[in-house]
Amino acid sequence: MERTRQTIPWITIAILPILIGCAHDPDQRLAKLAEQSLTTQARQNEQLAEQSQRIADASRDLVAADAQARLEMLEAQAKLQTALQTDRAIIDEQRDALEQERQAIARARQLDPILAAAIGSLGLLMACAMPLLLAGYVLYCANRPSIDHEILNELLITDLVAEQPRLLPVSIATPRLEHHGDSTEQTATPQPP
Repeated sequence: MERTRQTIPWITIAILPILIGCAHDPDQRLAKLAEQSLTTQARQNEQLAEQSQRIADASRDLVAADAQARLEMLEAQAKLQTALQTDRAIIDEQRDALEQERQAIARARQLDPILAAAIGSLGLLMACAMPLLLAGYVLYCANRPSIDHEILNELLITDLVAEQPRLLPVSIATPRLEHHGDSTEQTATPQPP
């Protein structure tokens, strides 16, 4: 359509000299009409040129704005990708920590019954062994030679054979043993209370 508009003035310009040159009688009116047509055509050409320039400027601005928008979109997408990767890394770390915790709980669940059974068995073993250990300690203490034990035995024997016992009451004291010369005969005489 623009091409058609641009060719019309040229055709008019080409026909005008023919019309002017062919006529013998110069007609002012025809010259004036041709001049008006040329002026109108020049004005239209200027307007077309201005519109073309505005369209070209608008297209250039549109392309620049589109390029800027694409750059901003790429930057936003890069930021989004970085944020997603960071989030994925955090989620992976948390998943690994959760898996380790789950494994620790599973090990504890397997180990707890074993420890409980071992502690129960150890307690039962100690309860059974305690009377034996106590009896062993008593036997050890009874058979152990001790100076204090010998002195105590001697003191008790002396108190038992004495006429007036000092440690034992008279009612508990054992009957006296009497010695008759060479004979080993012993007679027991009860002590009055």
